[in-house]
Amino acid sequence: ILVYRVFRNEAKKHVKLLHGTIHLLALIISIIGVVAVFDFHKAAKIQDMYSLHSWCGMGTLILFCLQWVLGLLFFLFPVASSWLRATYLPIHVFCGLSLLIMAIGTSLLGITEKLLFGIMYVSDCLSVCASCIHNA
Repeated sequence: ILVYRVFRNEAKKHVKLLHGTIHLLALIISIIGVVAVFDFHKAAKIQDMYSLHSWCGMGTLILFCLQWVLGLLFFLFPVASSWLRATYLPIHVFCGLSLLIMAIGTSLLGITEKLLFGIMYVSDCLSVCASCIHNA
């Protein structure tokens, strides 16, 4: 989003290339993160896709992949007519902003989930300690 505002006076082709490259790096890092989570869950014998955070994250990642491929086809290596590109541009911008909001929301869901699991763990430990003291 900021690339087009910061580099307003640069050649459009270079700005498009930078925008696509930054998003490609974000996509690669996101896929590596998802693979790491699935590997960790498999090793720890934890069920996959068990929370709202998981489902929102997977949905966001899939839509981000779709957005990136469509942006690549429409704008970086244009295979569509100029009329179709002009028609798709507002949709691309809206979907990009929506994906940013979805990613922020998914991150907040993950932070909340982690905090709640931490609180439940502490609560379980306190319950065990309380029962030990009560039985002593």
